[in-house]
Amino acid sequence: YFSIIVVAGTLVLLGSLGFIFRKTRLFSEQKTFEQFILLLVAFIGLVVLVLSLPISDNTKQTLLSFFGILIGATIALSSTTFVANGMSGIMLSRIKPFKAGDFIRVENTFGRVSDIGILHTQVQSIDRDLITIPNLKLISNPLVTISSSGTVISAKVSLGYDVSREMVEKSLIKAAEKVELENIFVHVVDLGDFSVTYKVGGLLKDVSSLITKRSDLKKMMFDSLHENHIEIVSPTFMNQRVYPSDSIF
Repeated sequence: YFSIIVVAGTLVLLGSLGFIFRKTRLFSEQKTFEQFILLLVAFIGLVVLVLSLPISDNTKQTLLSFFGILIGATIALSSTTFVANGMSGIMLSRIKPFKAGDFIRVENTFGRVSDIGILHTQVQSIDRDLITIPNLKLISNPLVTISSSGTVISAKVSLGYDVSREMVEKSLIKAAEKVELENIFVHVVDLGDFSVTYKVGGLLKDVSSLITKRSDLKKMMFDSLHENHIEIVSPTFMNQRVYPSDSIF
């Protein structure tokens, strides 16, 4: 009877903890602790169950030793990647380089963090697809984090040398203002052989609309430049003029 009570109590405790975690969202940003606590409770319940069984002490010790060997063998036989991902998850939960809701970029993957687990992290891509990234990859590669508190967005455009720089700056600033950016700047990035490359950007505080705002900035640049009759050219643009055959240069 006591063994049955232990099993029922363990199941009730696991269910209650899961319900509390979901309702109170104690670990809404980091679910590593939630998973660890539930696993620890289940392991303790298993040990108490073995100790409460109506069997001899030698048999109990044998069972406990068997479970210990089984757990050790499972860890030993598991792939190094599995263990490395688990350790990486613990490291991420400690250093906290990002949290749920932040945008991250690792290698060619970019998106918003939706869930952080002990073995992997889920990221929602631009196309709203869920991408599962092993935590080892996040630890082993350079990680770019765009905080939910704000970030700088920018875009580049190539324009001809015959266009006034002041007119270009006014047009680009006007485009950035329409996107509601703050601390707007316009930089001359490159003086190429055939065109000038400008970069316009500003601070975006509402990161939830990051992807849309990046597109809107390019749209407004396109519209603003065309409104001022400024032609957008590529970096390899070449302007050819026809002169009379007797012209001397």
